[in-house]
This record gives sequence, structure tokens and C-alpha cells, in this order.
Amino acid sequence: MSELHVFSDDVEWYIAASAVDAMAAQRELTGMRESNQDPETWEQVPDERSLAIHMDDHGNAAEADAPVVTKTCAEWIAEQGRGFLCSTEY
Repeated sequence: MSELHVFSDDVEWYIAASAVDAMAAQRELTGMRESNQDPETWEQVPDERSLAIHMDDHGNAAEADAPVVTKTCAEWIAEQGRGFLCSTEY
């Protein structure tokens, strides 16, 4: 079992070790120095839950016109590793 899990704030999904680590990954991606969120706003998504993401030909999250790929969170974790997974905004 992986030490990583999928965490979501209902807009963005990150693969991280904890909600605090998800916030750190978000800061790393965006360059923000601080997060205005509380770790309690992040929910750990069960590893066995399916997550459908629009993916481009390079395996990156993409716009809504890209094909949808559905995998369990555990499969996304194994494939993508720690960091940004997807967003409802971009």
C-alpha cells in the first residue's frame, strides 16, 4: 500500500502523503508562498474510488474536449506519483 493518497479541495486533486502535503504540492505548482486554505478543507479520496480525468496524448490532465480516462485513485497514484493530478478549473 502506498503512503500517498489523492486529496481534493473540490476544485483541485493532488497526490500527496497528507492534506498538509497536498497544500505544499499546490504551493510548489503555483509558486504561492502561503495557502489561504485550512488542511481541513482537503478530503482524502479513498484509494479504491474511481476518478475520471480528461487526459491528453502525453498523459497530462487536459481540457474537457480530451478523452476521458477512468482509473482508481490507487492506479492514478502508481502512474503519476506525488503532485498535481487534475482540476475542475483548468
